[in-house]
Amino acid sequence: VWNHQTAVNQTFRVGAPGQGVKPDPQREARRRVAQAQREAERQEVERVCAALVAGCRHDRHAYLDSKGFPDEMGLVCDEPREFLPRGRFGDQLAKALPEGKGPFLIVPGRIGKRITTVQFITTTGAKKNILRGVMSGASHRIATGRETWVCEGIGTALTVRAALRLLGASVTVLSAFSASNVGQVAE
Repeated sequence: VWNHQTAVNQTFRVGAPGQGVKPDPQREARRRVAQAQREAERQEVERVCAALVAGCRHDRHAYLDSKGFPDEMGLVCDEPREFLPRGRFGDQLAKALPEGKGPFLIVPGRIGKRITTVQFITTTGAKKNILRGVMSGASHRIATGRETWVCEGIGTALTVRAALRLLGASVTVLSAFSASNVGQVAE
């Protein structure tokens, strides 16, 4: 049995009538080890994301210019690989970065106050999220106000913010990074 929502995988053996269901203790032990490893990697990714965001400079970026916001400032990093850990896990993270040269626009995703993911955007608009970052429910706030609007991506969020400012509306605008995440962020 595999529960995709909780990532619990359990093997059962059905005995003769009246014996009931017996869990496999070895499989359960392997599951616990794998879950501990995933949690350690998640914490390492959050550490990398926080260090990356702290190491960025506030600057203009070609992607923002291409979306019609030439004066918009964003978090920019020339070489995100500098912030990745050494070793196999760092190599996996590096391989998942978008193709292309920097500088990269870095869009942090937060759940509460924790940075759980970052999105890398190249100057040509190629986007990738950090490998193994927690995206579900993460968002990036670009404006604060009385109402809240949740948008798919950063470009859309900037456009919505600009339009609502022209209308004199005071709104919080959140980028949810993907259409599939909009509902979770809205909740």
